[in-house]
Amino acid sequence: MTITDDKIANPLNFYKIPDEVALDKTLTVEEKIKILTNWLNDIELRETAEAENMPSIHNSRGHHIEQIERLLRQYRAE
Repeated sequence: MTITDDKIANPLNFYKIPDEVALDKTLTVEEKIKILTNWLNDIELRETAEAENMPSIHNSRGHHIEQIERLLRQYRAE
């Protein structure tokens, strides 16, 4: 697995906020879309788990849905 593959699979291990993905010059637009999509999916899964009273392991990172959606719209328009 390459570092890029790891970033795609585990964005929270590499980025604190979604805008850091945008600043990562080592990634293509397609890779950024994959990372942000996975991050959004992680948030949705975390919200489901929390609704079922399961503890979250990434509470301090917060929910960055608006930033992620903004970046995804931007990249998909390119």
